[in-house]
Amino acid sequence: MTFRHDAKRMPGTTATALLVFLTAPVAAQDGVFEGSTAVPGVKPMVSGRMTVVEKSPLSREIELVYLDAATGRQVPDFDVELTQELHILAVDEQLHELVHEHVREAQPDGRFAAELQFPHSGTYHIYTDAVPSGYGQQVLRFDVPVGADEAGQASPAIDVTMGPISSSAGDYTVELDATHLRAGKEGVMALRVTRNGQPATDLAPYLGVAAHVVLIGADDLAYVHAHALADDSMHEEMDHGGHAVEGMDHSTGHDSHHMAEEPMPAMEHDGHLGGHAHGAGDDAHQAIMGVPGTVPAELSVYVTPPAPGEYGLWIEFVGEDQVVTVPFRIEVPAG
Repeated sequence: MTFRHDAKRMPGTTATALLVFLTAPVAAQDGVFEGSTAVPGVKPMVSGRMTVVEKSPLSREIELVYLDAATGRQVPDFDVELTQELHILAVDEQLHELVHEHVREAQPDGRFAAELQFPHSGTYHIYTDAVPSGYGQQVLRFDVPVGADEAGQASPAIDVTMGPISSSAGDYTVELDATHLRAGKEGVMALRVTRNGQPATDLAPYLGVAAHVVLIGADDLAYVHAHALADDSMHEEMDHGGHAVEGMDHSTGHDSHHMAEEPMPAMEHDGHLGGHAHGAGDDAHQAIMGVPGTVPAELSVYVTPPAPGEYGLWIEFVGEDQVVTVPFRIEVPAG
């Protein structure tokens, strides 16, 4: 993986962001992993239990239940958020790979089931993001081993203050200008997507928004999930297109966001890994993809990194009817 500096500055518009601070790794018995609410300063509303079953060396079947923190009873109902009832994101310890899955709806009793395919063995940090009805947004983290740990090294991080950088997946390259990012402060990242050296003209909304940006802190595993918007017309159509977390500090940009009344439908269980472009099947394609060419090549995203240090960063978008994930490794200075 090679990141390049680029002196070109990119214009952008508005976007939305979600910030979640994460707790220390949770203890777990073999095959059963306990999660906890990942937002400090907010009274825990639910806990979670994930059962993991090996299907093949790099494939795991998971079953997830949410439990009321006060009564211990299983939560049966969930609200749709970003067209799905459950969003699953997993990263390896080196922050090289991102696995992103969705579950369209829970089973009648509130259980979620999914199968995750991992790119290599090692420990993975699995984040589950859902809206149990009446509880608000709940983000949990589970630390799950997948085979033996691999002794890999993280890619070198690039100081964002040094200027724009770029990274590629397949035919697509994202030029990223994050020079304004500072820890603890809201800053804008400008994105420019090119295909084979030219501004991409085949981009479409992904899960109802122009692009998704995921940051994971290397030191504390802090989780930031932001959604880019392309222009004022898309901003009005998608109504900010973000996640909502009760108790977030609105004054620092970690505000609540909501999907449009009729967001674009999404695919079921289409995972994608950092640094690769993956095509969806016919049914998934019809469910997730918006109209090609309706997302411009230049976007912007507002985010607030919680602390100085290194972050794995992935940018997800739809190009040529595929979900494309472009990875970066950045270092954010103190505010």
